[in-house]
Amino acid sequence: MFWLPQMVSWLNRNSGAVTAVGTIVIAVATVVYVVITRRLWKATNRAAEAAITAARAAEQQAKVTEATFDAAHRPYFAVSGIRSELFEDRHTAHMAVVMKNYGSVPLSFVDFTIEAAVDDPHKPEAGIYRQEFVPTSEGAVLPGDDAIFNCDLTERWLYEIIASGDVSLQASIRFRYRSIATGKEYEFRSRHTYNAARREFDNAESNMT
Repeated sequence: MFWLPQMVSWLNRNSGAVTAVGTIVIAVATVVYVVITRRLWKATNRAAEAAITAARAAEQQAKVTEATFDAAHRPYFAVSGIRSELFEDRHTAHMAVVMKNYGSVPLSFVDFTIEAAVDDPHKPEAGIYRQEFVPTSEGAVLPGDDAIFNCDLTERWLYEIIASGDVSLQASIRFRYRSIATGKEYEFRSRHTYNAARREFDNAESNMT
C-alpha cells in the first residue's frame, strides 16, 4: 500500500484537474443518457402508434366483414310490380301490389302501409281522394317468393276516370319487415304513378334500409 500516500498527494496537487475531468465525465454521461432516453421514447411512441393503427384497421375490417355477411344473409323485400287489374270495369277493378323477397333468408312483415292517392293532374295540391290499406295480421315470405296485396278503392267509380287519364293515381308503399334468421328490422319505401296510356305503373322513387 506504499502507493496510497503518493496517490493522495497527487490528487491534492491536481484536485482542480480531477474535478474538471469528473465534471466532463458526468456531463458526457448525462448527454448519453438523454440521447438514449429520447430514442427509447421515440421507439415506444412509434410502437404505440403502430398498435393504435393496427387496432383501428382490425376494427374497420370487423365492420366490413359484418356488413358483408349481413348483406349476403338478409332479406330484401321490394316491389316487383303493381298490376292495374281491369281499371275500365269498376265492378272488378283493383290494384295488385306484388312484393318479392329478393334476399337469401325468410322474412316476416309486421307493419306496412299502402296509400292510393287520386289527384287532378292540373291541381294536384287539391287532392281528390286518399285511401290507406293496412295489414290485418303478420306474414312471412320465403326467399324468392312473392306476396300479393290486392287493394280495392272504396269509391269504385274512380277507376273509370283513372283509366281515362282524367285524374292521376299514385301508390305510396311502406313496408317494415324483419329477418327471421337474425331478428334485424329493415324498411322499404317506394312511390309509383299510374300511366293511363300504357295501363301500367311507373316507379317514381324507392329506397331501402
